[in-house]
Amino acid sequence: MTSHWAADLIGKPWAAGATGPFAFDCRGLVRECIRRRGLPPLPDVEEAHGSDWRAISDDEAMPDDLITMQGPNGPHVGFMIEANGRLLVMHANGHQGELGPEGIVELHELRQAVSNGYARFRFWRATCS
Repeated sequence: MTSHWAADLIGKPWAAGATGPFAFDCRGLVRECIRRRGLPPLPDVEEAHGSDWRAISDDEAMPDDLITMQGPNGPHVGFMIEANGRLLVMHANGHQGELGPEGIVELHELRQAVSNGYARFRFWRATCS
């Protein structure tokens, strides 16, 4: 995956509120993906319906879509990418542990993310895509 636009993000550490370039939380990571892909800015979830992003059905998901989920530690967002011919969820998977931040930016197939405690609840697509 070395030539993929997101290759340098995989494995970066998770940190609460981090927006890069050395660490990310889930929202910071998605904002970076949106910037790199030239997509409209990410709205707050409450504003999503009136923004440049629209909800789509599960079977419409494709690269450059967002996925909002309920994670083991609360609301979570990821970015859909295609790598090696597969549609994957890239997300900053982490939490604040007893000794500090724990987690990294990871790639998962959707079923793997769900089995790791994430409940998928909505996909979003930029209206300009």
